[in-house]
Amino acid sequence: MKKIILPFVLMLMFLSTLFAFAETVVYTPTSQSSSKAQVASTLSATLKPSGLLMVNYLTPCKLQVVVTNNGDEEYNGVIKIVGYYKPEYPENEAEVRYTNGEGDNITVAPHSDATLNLDVSLYTKDPFEDCPYFYFWVKDKDGNDMASAVKVAIDKDPKPYLVLVGVENNATPNEFENAYVGDSYCRFPKVNDDFALVRYAFRNIGSAGKLHFTISCADPASYNESFISRDYPSFDVPGDKSTFYLEEKFYPANLGYRAMHISFDVQYLDSEASPWGFVTIKNYMYHLALVEDETKGLTVPANIQILYVAGKSTGLDACKATDGFNVFGGIGELVVGSDKSEQLAVFGIDGRMVSRESVEAGVEKHITLPAGVYIVKGMKVVVR
Repeated sequence: MKKIILPFVLMLMFLSTLFAFAETVVYTPTSQSSSKAQVASTLSATLKPSGLLMVNYLTPCKLQVVVTNNGDEEYNGVIKIVGYYKPEYPENEAEVRYTNGEGDNITVAPHSDATLNLDVSLYTKDPFEDCPYFYFWVKDKDGNDMASAVKVAIDKDPKPYLVLVGVENNATPNEFENAYVGDSYCRFPKVNDDFALVRYAFRNIGSAGKLHFTISCADPASYNESFISRDYPSFDVPGDKSTFYLEEKFYPANLGYRAMHISFDVQYLDSEASPWGFVTIKNYMYHLALVEDETKGLTVPANIQILYVAGKSTGLDACKATDGFNVFGGIGELVVGSDKSEQLAVFGIDGRMVSRESVEAGVEKHITLPAGVYIVKGMKVVVR
């Protein structure tokens, strides 16, 4: 009888301990961290765009994010949207092509929905330009995925949309000249020629169309003085993503200053909106050092060129007459300017007239000539 009672008692003791342990697990209050995990696990999201995404930030796409809370606790926090041009989440945050910053606040009651409406504008950066789809992730305040890799189609902009892909000038590498930008005395890239040449390379990733281009030059020490613009009033740009170029020359002899601030502007012909995209070239920004402290300076975008035209050492510099006439010798040409319209004769060094030109008031005249020394209104000028 004792042998039967002892195992029975041991069994009762074992079952009693097991029930006590089970009771402890069931009724212990949930910790704060596990509560967050529980809320996160009950959240989901659907993402619906109102239309196709455009590859620019002028035409935003309306994006509706519906957050569903199937839990028993209210969700009060941010919703973060991340966009990328691949279906795999970017490993590096720097590769993210869209984000709504730190997120948008939203409150979702238990067992209900809440809607978040966003304007999504995409940046133009290689290799994203040629992707047919874009992918979005929706995350809660703890970084948990509520929706992953939602695919949205990308459309071509129905208007031209330009990306600056190259900038060139005729400055001599590693040579500088000091001049003022406003009140700052800076080291300018130096041009050892008689003119500043700038050349811009564009690619249109939108549709073909007509644009208005302006390339302007001003004295960086005083932008309100001696400002001049060259217009391309109606410029047809192709829609095949080919590269096209605009270039311009500016002569100190015509401007009255050697330090130059050169820039361009682009406008639609039928809209005030700018079709300007993000610069994709590596030297989007470059540094213009202050002479007083070379560790400090001005940061200049690549669509702005700040140059100092020193000219070539020939012994014959630009000549400027007292009656408002000036003449400058360049490579294969003479450049003349006058404040009045007049007939102009160009003579060789032997006294023979080699050209007769009509000069309009306030408009520089480029006269193509072979290299040599010429006399214009009694002044000697060299053409190289």
